[in-house]
Amino acid sequence: MDFKDSVAIQLIEDKLGCGFWKRNVGADEMEWSRGLFRLYGRDPERDRASYTLMRQTQHPEDRLTFDKIDGNVRAGTLFDREYRVVLRDGTTRRLAHRGQVIFDAKGKPDFDVAVVWDVADRKQLLEEVLAEERRLRVILEALDLFIRLLQTGGLDLDPVVAHSQLTAPLTRLS
Repeated sequence: MDFKDSVAIQLIEDKLGCGFWKRNVGADEMEWSRGLFRLYGRDPERDRASYTLMRQTQHPEDRLTFDKIDGNVRAGTLFDREYRVVLRDGTTRRLAHRGQVIFDAKGKPDFDVAVVWDVADRKQLLEEVLAEERRLRVILEALDLFIRLLQTGGLDLDPVVAHSQLTAPLTRLS
């Protein structure tokens, strides 16, 4: 499979923002698609695709997961991981990849292939949803307090005191 010349692969990468790689089991040399070079912030004209480059580009705290992936490859299991890569400008990008081991005719692991995609948008969206959920929970608590105060006649008519009673739950938002 030659990623560079495949029109179908390029179309998939352009539309889905993903990339692909292939590696013979145990080899350092890899084949990376243009999309993978883009996700790793690398230049296919200057950088040689390799397992070493993949490990060096990975965030130091996430590198151990590749040791586990190597074990999965040797055992012939599927692998599904998230990790960060450090781009040339020092920023990080969160990626996920799902790979599969391909076996030879004798049943031994021959090579592995994977698809890689950027998951930063998903993480950011989740954080935004969770923040909105916290905000709505506090608003509902404040509304509940307001209703209880009205029902019990406990709302002070002094505007400063009433404001304090009603906004106390909202201070947790900041």
